[in-house]
Amino acid sequence: MPEGSTEKFQEINEAYKILDKYVTNFKFRCTKEEFGNQHPFSVGDTEWLHKPKNT
Repeated sequence: MPEGSTEKFQEINEAYKILDKYVTNFKFRCTKEEFGNQHPFSVGDTEWLHKPKNT
């Protein structure tokens, strides 16, 4: 790297590895239970998920 910093490149490369590992192993089940875990105050008020938009 003629004009770049090897140290900065290594930092960015390590950050990339962390993000890549996270994205590769990310799992999300699209179930009512999972939605409730992610949005605990919206449980019971999920009717909007199933209604078509009025256009």
